[in-house]
Amino acid sequence: MQYIYTQKDPINVAKIGGKSASLAKMNKGGFTIPEWFAISPQAFLDSLTTEQKEMLQDHRVEEVFAKLEINQKVKDEISKTVAKLGLHKCKMAVRSSGVIEDGKENSFAGQFESYLWVTEAELFEYVKKVWHSGFSERIFEYYKQRDIDPLFSSPAVLVQKMVNADKAGVIFSVDPVEYNPNKMVLSVTKGVGDKLMTGEVDGDTYYLSRKGEILKSDLIEDNHPILSKSECKQVGELAVKVEKYFQSPQDIEWAIENKKVYLLQSRPITTIKNASKHVTTLWDNSNIVESYSGIVSPLTFSFASTVYSAVYKRFSEIMGVPRSVISENLIVYDNFLGFINGRMYYNLLNWYKMIMYLPGFTLNSKFMEQMMGVSEPLPDKIMSQITIKTYTTKDKLIAWYRLIISSVQSLYQFIRLEQEIKYFFDLLQKTLSCSSSDIENMTLDELGTYFRNLEKALINNWNAPLINDFYCMIFFGLSRKLLNKYLGKEGEELHNSFLKHQGNIISAEPAKRIKQMAKVAAKNSALLDALKSENQEKIVAAIKADKEFSELYYSYLDKFADRCLQELKLESLTLDEDPSTFQNTILTFALSNNTNDHEEESDDTEPYNKLNSMLSHKPIMLAVTKWVIKHAVRLVRNRENLRFERTRLFGTIRKISIATGKKLLAMGKLEHYRDIFYLELDEILGMFEGRLTTLNLKNLVAIRKEEAANYENMEDPPQRFFITGAVSLSFDNIVASRPEADTSDPNVRKGIGCCPGILRGKVRVIHNPKEDMLAPGEILVAKFTDPGWIMLFANASGILVERGSLLSHSAIVAREMGIPAVVSVHGLMEWLKTGDEVEFDGATGVITRIIKE
Repeated sequence: MQYIYTQKDPINVAKIGGKSASLAKMNKGGFTIPEWFAISPQAFLDSLTTEQKEMLQDHRVEEVFAKLEINQKVKDEISKTVAKLGLHKCKMAVRSSGVIEDGKENSFAGQFESYLWVTEAELFEYVKKVWHSGFSERIFEYYKQRDIDPLFSSPAVLVQKMVNADKAGVIFSVDPVEYNPNKMVLSVTKGVGDKLMTGEVDGDTYYLSRKGEILKSDLIEDNHPILSKSECKQVGELAVKVEKYFQSPQDIEWAIENKKVYLLQSRPITTIKNASKHVTTLWDNSNIVESYSGIVSPLTFSFASTVYSAVYKRFSEIMGVPRSVISENLIVYDNFLGFINGRMYYNLLNWYKMIMYLPGFTLNSKFMEQMMGVSEPLPDKIMSQITIKTYTTKDKLIAWYRLIISSVQSLYQFIRLEQEIKYFFDLLQKTLSCSSSDIENMTLDELGTYFRNLEKALINNWNAPLINDFYCMIFFGLSRKLLNKYLGKEGEELHNSFLKHQGNIISAEPAKRIKQMAKVAAKNSALLDALKSENQEKIVAAIKADKEFSELYYSYLDKFADRCLQELKLESLTLDEDPSTFQNTILTFALSNNTNDHEEESDDTEPYNKLNSMLSHKPIMLAVTKWVIKHAVRLVRNRENLRFERTRLFGTIRKISIATGKKLLAMGKLEHYRDIFYLELDEILGMFEGRLTTLNLKNLVAIRKEEAANYENMEDPPQRFFITGAVSLSFDNIVASRPEADTSDPNVRKGIGCCPGILRGKVRVIHNPKEDMLAPGEILVAKFTDPGWIMLFANASGILVERGSLLSHSAIVAREMGIPAVVSVHGLMEWLKTGDEVEFDGATGVITRIIKE
């Protein structure tokens, strides 16, 4: 009879129990496991006399174990194995390894005993104690309910070498509370960690990404973490490997001794069985925050959702997605955006799904990730929810056929893009021809009809911006990739130089006009005094009294009044409604005597000369690269100019909304005409078309105002996070997925360099451009910018932005104006304060905070 089993024996759960079987499997997987052996339940049975077996069945447990002696043969095998494994030289851990109910011990959590620091001389006594723990009242009740003979259900005993741990703990490879597959939870304490498992002591808790990066940490002692970043990464990587090996989320006990990580135990996370019932969604506002920052109104959100749905259905159709696929997936197209605590976020999974409907993406999912600009791939568990796979040869042939047809169509669209853009501009001029007074004089039903006409004519025919954006993404990325491939880091820096001073970018025009107005205003002391007074009656009178300035001022408002702060939020005040920030910018610049004309210092031919020199030995590649760059520059310029036309459309929708609000106010349906922004688009259209389900608009608005006030008092959610469960009811389950900033050097940060130039100066942190003004020559620091911030760009010597990308508005305009700039600087707003001195390189993205001794 064999009583003792080691990792070399075949795995038999009935003989060694679930815990030991798990260790045996991990041994076969090549993991670092302390030496161990298991004592089978048969050893207990063969140690009982006939009388003791009868007593045990009568539940006379204490009498049995008072006189129990371990069978001599069992003792001999245990002693032999201890010596063979070298365990007689060290302390041991003695634990149960249950065999009942397919080895799932979790039904008996806390019932089976574990003993640590056991010596060879004490071993037999502690083996009996583990056997004894298998016969508690609770377990006897379990046996009774399931008609199990307790005599044949004693646990196996696991004996394992004690690790003299410096630190130890538990890691869950999936958050067991929130079922977040992209977050692991690690708890650790100093020493062996037994008291951490029992809850007697608290430890440090770390929330890790799948790469082992720290997302968040709760430390017992601030600034004194038990684990270093590298140790967290080691343990995190171990958890991922164990989970992958067992093909299920794991609850893992581990220890570190002399910098070596040991795997002590691993078992399935039982609560995760319910995870399949929950849907996990990934939310991100990296790009959308530039257009929709902070709290957005119900009308803005509902209108934006409608636009995104219509526009990207059309985009998919243009790119060759069959209409049947679009119709089958309307839920995806209708849910690109989310309303998270009053803020607007992208539902990133639906963007992935939409991209994967495009021909060719079923054949290459990696390209899809490059298209999305995703910095970290999605976890396999989430990708499996959305991945479209081609299994059969027929499926692949169909996919290739669709790809070829779509490629031909796309090439045709690219060739005639300039014609499409011209047609789009003509359509805009025709459709947006109604003046503000025309809109104000419309009846309610006429306003509804006008909106529907705009929807039909423009929103459902947004072809030119869509096609241009698509090719802009491709050529911008391809040009950057080519320069990086052939010229390395210098090529990346050169890439930004090509995009400087492209000319004809309308977003840069406001800053130039403001400088022009400031020069005129500087010569008129009466006008400057009026601007200083902040009295609108005096300012308007002074403006009209200066013919040259008046022409410039009102010409600007005619064209750019809708280019206000947060211009895509319908509730934002236009420059016509609130010109104060605009006027203050002119005043500040007029008083500075500083033109700050960055663009005049540039040589547009310099980057091309450098490229010719660097690739002179590869003429074909030089020609290809220049061709790609040429189109990248053109498409980026088109992209920014087309976005201004979007501003015009949103400005018209804003005018329709305000006109509607004023009419509802006159009818006594609202308390104020701007309350219209607290209604949703479908409610307003339903009012026009007979679908409105409540006429008590005042109470509805009051509820939403109260909610908006609550949202204002909440902290902003993370930039990127997961939510598990019904989204709007699960905000407590928000889990950040980005690692903490690297603080190895507290005075250095790195972002994305987007306009070359080395600059040293003092910063001004701007939270709200309406309240904070930038003095000429200061470095602008902001969390994000939108086109309305262009008024501050005129005074900026440099620009640093916490959010954004190379194609963000701030990056494009900075390049056009020649202002050194860095975007996507993690933690920037907390790191710098107004008055700090920094030096940064707009090419490399490296920022250094100057600390004076």
